[in-house]
Amino acid sequence: MTNTRACNICNKSLNNKRLDSKTCSSSCRSKLFRLNQTQSVLVKFRISSEAYTDLTIKAFFAGQSISDHIVQLVVKQ
Repeated sequence: MTNTRACNICNKSLNNKRLDSKTCSSSCRSKLFRLNQTQSVLVKFRISSEAYTDLTIKAFFAGQSISDHIVQLVVKQ
């Protein structure tokens, strides 16, 4: 019984690699890591200190960081 596994990036054979390996080399592993990263954009904005305090309180009670809370609000739009 032959188990022919292939690299997720370049499709080279994964013979003589660990059974849980997904890539054949460190360069393919880096490419796979970059492919799995979510795209993000840095956004800067100005808000009043009252609005910031309100967002911070809402994030705290939601059990989130303020960044995660803002992202969730933006995604809902």
